[in-house]
Amino acid sequence: MTIVEFYDSDPIENAVSLLLEGAEKIIYIGYNSKQLKRVIEDYSEIASNKGVLVEFDSKTANRNDLLSITTVLESVVEAEKECVFDLSGGDDLYLVAAGIVYERNKDKVQLHRFNVRNGKLSDCDADGNILKTSFKELSLNEIIRCSGGRIIYDTEEPLTTHIWDFTPDFVSDVEVLWGLCTKNNRYWNMMISSIGQNTVYKNDDLLSIEINYNALENSLNNKGVNDNYVKEFFKKLSSCGFIKDLVITEHTLSYKYKNNDIKECLSKAGLLLELFIMIKATALKNEDGSPYYTDALTGVMIDWNDEEIEDRRPVRNEIDVLLVKGLVPVFVSCKNGEVEVDELYKLSTVANRFGGKCAKKVVVAPSIDEMGKKAEYIAERANEMGIKIIKDFDEFTDGKLNSVLKNLYC
Repeated sequence: MTIVEFYDSDPIENAVSLLLEGAEKIIYIGYNSKQLKRVIEDYSEIASNKGVLVEFDSKTANRNDLLSITTVLESVVEAEKECVFDLSGGDDLYLVAAGIVYERNKDKVQLHRFNVRNGKLSDCDADGNILKTSFKELSLNEIIRCSGGRIIYDTEEPLTTHIWDFTPDFVSDVEVLWGLCTKNNRYWNMMISSIGQNTVYKNDDLLSIEINYNALENSLNNKGVNDNYVKEFFKKLSSCGFIKDLVITEHTLSYKYKNNDIKECLSKAGLLLELFIMIKATALKNEDGSPYYTDALTGVMIDWNDEEIEDRRPVRNEIDVLLVKGLVPVFVSCKNGEVEVDELYKLSTVANRFGGKCAKKVVVAPSIDEMGKKAEYIAERANEMGIKIIKDFDEFTDGKLNSVLKNLYC
């Protein structure tokens, strides 16, 4: 069986034909030969990784010339034994041409449309013959690859996507740290940022540090953080076992982190919120016990890898948390402090490029209400861009938290 797929700017729409049982050949129809070549290269890689044996081909037709498109489709139908036209995506004239060719070749052509959200096919020609899907989800790597992008990992380049080892001990540590953070998100963020700015590592031990205590205090006092909070912050970390060998003198403060994971959590403001969301989202289950989200990553570095633009400068964006359910990706920006409108545009641009029309865009901002009038402006812009804002995240009960995380997909 041959599937005719009309090229669409939406990456997920282009991937639909890979999900169908019985597809022996997929022919992409579009107007730009470079685009079609890239699509075939990317989707061939995905098919190979999935163990899907299918042949790929492409044909070009002027998107503004109905006769040209119709002629191309007629040639495909004539050459293939049985064709299925996928109406899930594509420019209007391509779909009009598909209807014309179908009317002339009802004995050889079927029409269907795929619903990305529920993974079901619609029988557009109402002949009762509906194909089956062979699998219902793509990994995050595959979803990004659908748009010609690539996830960069820290195994190949430092300071990129890290795969965390969520052992029971680390999960417990993150949850306890999150509890400490939520007592005063604003102070917590300022503490973490100031620690990084005033840290000196002792000898070659990257877990043991020494801080100019006077400089740290002055920096925090200028931001409104009182001395008592500073001392209690480190004492609490020590009593919980996150740091050890704590020594506070008049001029210096020194200690050793429990391990490198804790060091990372206490070195980057906002990371804790990302990890907490990741842990809670990946713990969600469907009624049959299967994972609610089929893939998840945090701190995702995406290389746009746009080969259609020659001599381009490297374009990269980081997404705090990236989830997928079925074929629907959820792009999450975590803001434990203030939210800037530029972040909304960045999130929207990346989500639209790599998730298409079905992508969900979310900003988790526990303290956004503290921004006053600016919060109203941010909310208005987010609404215009289809971005869901979740506030008061730090006050949710377990039940409310699970409900909210499941609804990121909706």
